[in-house]
Amino acid sequence: VLHADLQAEAPYLVLPLIEGHTVAAMMRRESMLPLALKLAIVRQTALGLAALHAADYLHGDLKPDNLLLSPSGHLTLIDLGSARPISESGSIWNRPVLGSPAYLAPELFTSSMPGDVRSDLYSLGVIGYELLAERHPYPQTSVEGYATAVKQTRPAALRQLAPQTPAPVAALIDSLLAKQPSRRPDSAQHVIAQLLSAELSAWQSWAAA
Repeated sequence: VLHADLQAEAPYLVLPLIEGHTVAAMMRRESMLPLALKLAIVRQTALGLAALHAADYLHGDLKPDNLLLSPSGHLTLIDLGSARPISESGSIWNRPVLGSPAYLAPELFTSSMPGDVRSDLYSLGVIGYELLAERHPYPQTSVEGYATAVKQTRPAALRQLAPQTPAPVAALIDSLLAKQPSRRPDSAQHVIAQLLSAELSAWQSWAAA
């Protein structure tokens, strides 16, 4: 929010105009996004998370609808309506705002385990899997079905669905989707570092094609 006057006769907010489309809209509209662009989306989302986590906040509702990609390829992480201080994180049953269930980490479906930065990273893993495989890792139709699947089953191997995915990237996505937070990367910076070389190679291959 750049400026606001909620006491004015006509209350208003001034927000930046961000050109582009959501990643969700791009995924619905285009069936064959370049591998390099998919990796760039995941890496830039991790950059946004790194900044948010450094400010001691969790996003809480990370999903393709909350990622805006400009015509120049710059990604903006939007919608902080579910964001909360990391110290106040907890399960969905203890919070007044519920994020999108299909992107929530397994621990957030319990009442005993609080979420942390690794919960956002799980959501990032779901987005990465969905971009690369062109399908959700847990294609359930209900909150109950998703909650059960995400806690008890494993998604199909990414490279079986998307053989073009570099092995290190597939391993990274698999680690982000680990059911136990302790088995996931512990920071968004780790994800960024793991993606850089794969993304660069993908752009080089795309340019040479």
